[in-house]
Amino acid sequence: MSPALAAENVILLAAVGAALIWLASACFVVAYVAEQKARSGAAWFFVALLFTPVFATLCLAALPAGDHFQEADEEDRLPAGPPRRGLL
Repeated sequence: MSPALAAENVILLAAVGAALIWLASACFVVAYVAEQKARSGAAWFFVALLFTPVFATLCLAALPAGDHFQEADEEDRLPAGPPRRGLL
């Protein structure tokens, strides 16, 4: 292998490595945003990996926040009942 070909291979390998690092980083950012919106971070990580991080981010932006951010008002909550007693 000539030195010019070896240099081209090193440059190609560095470019592919940099692209993979960017892709992984962007997927982790999508997972973080999904967790902040009360969505499954792992699922959205794989959605971003399968399609693109840009597509996954746009989909996340279009979705409302998950259920644990929606708190009930005081009048919507059920009153606490008597404490349960064990069978034993």
